[in-house]
Amino acid sequence: YIPAFVRRYPFVFASDPQLAPQHARFSVDRGQLFVEDISQGKGVYVRLIATYMLQDGDVVMMGRQTFRFHEKAEALAHAAATGTTIVNMQSMLKESIAEFVGLNAQGQETDNRFPLFDQEITWGRNKGTYTFTDDGFMSGAHAKVYHRGENFFLEDSGSRNGTFVKVREKAPVPVGATVVVGGQLLKVAQ
Repeated sequence: YIPAFVRRYPFVFASDPQLAPQHARFSVDRGQLFVEDISQGKGVYVRLIATYMLQDGDVVMMGRQTFRFHEKAEALAHAAATGTTIVNMQSMLKESIAEFVGLNAQGQETDNRFPLFDQEITWGRNKGTYTFTDDGFMSGAHAKVYHRGENFFLEDSGSRNGTFVKVREKAPVPVGATVVVGGQLLKVAQ
């Protein structure tokens, strides 16, 4: 439910330099709240409250880290069709089937690569396959990525600050989720 005054008046955060002049559009369709990214590249992120199926090109934030997910769809389909495990397929190809690539502040890919080489990969400040000891916004055990069939899934591990996925065009926002718009955190309540 969005009160009438919210539907009629825009939210304005004039002192937030991270916001575009028009950054996000919220709407309701059949009782479901949606957010649409209209920022032309600055991004809108929704905090995970359930398991999320990753898609090639997804952008994910954990702590102060931002990553882009890449997968080799043909290799994943071949592995699933032949019953080959992801580990065996990667050994045959001598390269990772999927990976996260670090992004800089401008959203460009860096040389920091995090291959998803096992059935489950974990992320955290001090516990995990990949650790970020200097990131005070990342929880000790923050999130995990796992593989089933031809798909990779992302789950938050009960982190303090959450795991966020960048909205592609228009996305549903469940009750209880937090949306990052520029430097603003907006929590959806009933």
